[in-house]
Amino acid sequence: MPESISLGPLQLQWSLLGVLLSALAGYAVVSFRLKREDRIMSRRAEGLADGPDGTEREIDANVSALDGAHEEVKPQPLLRSTLMNIFANGLFVVILVWKLGFLLKTPSIIWEQPLGLLIYWSSPDMVVLGAVAAAVLVLLQLRKAGIPVQTAADAAAFGVLAAYAVRQAAMWQGGSVTELPWAIASESSLFGVHPLGAYALLLSAALGAWLWSRNESFGTGGYVRDLCTYGGLGLLALSLFKESPKETVFLLTAEQWGFAALALLGSSAARLFGLIQFPETRHTMASGADIQTIAKEQDMMAANDSKAQIKQAQQNEAERRHADDTIQTDKKLNGPNRPST
Repeated sequence: MPESISLGPLQLQWSLLGVLLSALAGYAVVSFRLKREDRIMSRRAEGLADGPDGTEREIDANVSALDGAHEEVKPQPLLRSTLMNIFANGLFVVILVWKLGFLLKTPSIIWEQPLGLLIYWSSPDMVVLGAVAAAVLVLLQLRKAGIPVQTAADAAAFGVLAAYAVRQAAMWQGGSVTELPWAIASESSLFGVHPLGAYALLLSAALGAWLWSRNESFGTGGYVRDLCTYGGLGLLALSLFKESPKETVFLLTAEQWGFAALALLGSSAARLFGLIQFPETRHTMASGADIQTIAKEQDMMAANDSKAQIKQAQQNEAERRHADDTIQTDKKLNGPNRPST
């Protein structure tokens, strides 16, 4: 990959452009997935649910047709607009700290080289500082909006995965030397090396297919749990195809220990979410399994209630028709043209 791209007099670093593209891709994927989540929530609010065959069914459609009554459904605030604003604020903080973080060490650039504020970028270490600051801001805004941490984490899982995939595609990397047929050429070696970029894209595709196939709403923590657990194990496996490490701690590099910690973090995600849950939402939020059970029970109750209502409406209609027939019969027997006895 080229180190920089020339756009007239402007020089753009390819690594910086890859980071920006990955951030935009992650933001777009989260927005698209939240739009689907809003559609599911709207269907539930309007009395729509999925039937046994996966098709959409209207719970109270027959009751409304028989009774002629229709209850107006009040629209609920959309999750997508709120969460996307919070994520955008967090992303802005990360970029701002990464861009101007060098001022913490050399503030004299402000008055000595003002144009340097547009040219210079901080070291990658400042991204970690920006991520910490963004996490604090996001948590505060989630608490203010009354959105559980699990919901935001599940939505963010799709963005993180998309950003990682685009980043790996933009910064194609090679690994250790191999004689396999799919080895790629490397400038640092006379032999072919493992295509780590291709391996990373395959891992991203597998994780993306798995997350997208999960048929559950946000708020259980299941999406971020699976991403951290399987993603950490997958990254740990990919690290075995990199060049031989120079320094190890208990047979693993610092990066490999980080991947193992990520997998361990995912396996204990439910307990961690219980520790950081806001007091305002803790009493309304249950565990992931409980939430799914409650949702299924609500759908079953709604379906059973609708059947009972339909049956009752049909009985009322039959009784009304029977009453009309009785009145008409009485008129024939008691009217002026009644038969003589």
